[in-house]
Amino acid sequence: MGFSRRHINSEEYQFKTLLDTYNTQLFSRIISKIKDRENAKDVLQEVLVHLWNHRSEMNSNRWENIIFNTCNQKIAEYFRKSRNGMLHDPLGDRIDTSMDDLIWAEQKDKQLSLLNSAIESIVPPIRQTIFKLNKLYGFTQEQIALQFNLSRRTVENHISQAMRYLKENSR
Repeated sequence: MGFSRRHINSEEYQFKTLLDTYNTQLFSRIISKIKDRENAKDVLQEVLVHLWNHRSEMNSNRWENIIFNTCNQKIAEYFRKSRNGMLHDPLGDRIDTSMDDLIWAEQKDKQLSLLNSAIESIVPPIRQTIFKLNKLYGFTQEQIALQFNLSRRTVENHISQAMRYLKENSR
């Protein structure tokens, strides 16, 4: 039991020493190829995980070769994934779109305000009322015709003339 604990501690110490020695060189190599700091950190992490997972297979005489070959393989893997569209940006799901949402909401409010002004300018007032009942409140033409004691065709004409008026005045 004592031997394996010492062995693990020795292994961890060797790996930490290795990291301290090569970490800066690895990151410099990765960032020179990838250019994006966050993606470079991710690739460095993949290199380190790979080295840790395969530490028992490594020959101590060839550490440097293995480290830099692994680094080059992970850089190539990154570019393959990015070319194939397989990279997932974990921050992409959390991008702050509040400014875009605010601009969109302001534009929508402005358009609704313009539409309301145009609706309010529909004359005669009965046409405005019929249009609002049908388009804004969802009453059918038959219901409106019954309510105002008009023919359905008259209600239809009022709605189409109001629509024509709004189209002409929205340009």
